[in-house]
Amino acid sequence: MSKIYDFTDDELKISIKNIGLSTRAKHSLLTYNINTLRDLIKAIESTGLNNIRNMGKTSIAEVMKKLEEMQTRTWRENHAKLREFENKTAEIKAEIAKHYEEIAKLNNCLAQIEKIQNL
Repeated sequence: MSKIYDFTDDELKISIKNIGLSTRAKHSLLTYNINTLRDLIKAIESTGLNNIRNMGKTSIAEVMKKLEEMQTRTWRENHAKLREFENKTAEIKAEIAKHYEEIAKLNNCLAQIEKIQNL
């Protein structure tokens, strides 16, 4: 990987779908099988973006500007916060699922108690 772009291994795994590109630029890259930030950097370093269908000067400038933006401290901090939020959300969803299971068990017990009382 080039020294021009300074991304962590974790950042290189980010999907092209999640970096905030326009629909045209994103679709062009995905159609060309560029799915992650790593794929994008490899494409830029090997063949460039000029040969990708529908990637005109405006789309190329947009991609290059986004790469520059992504290397800033603010973007990285925001990305780290987003990942932390996503992890916390997953934990909360798992906890809620456990509570739903417990409620279902309690409802089942109550139904059995009512059945016994009606005998």
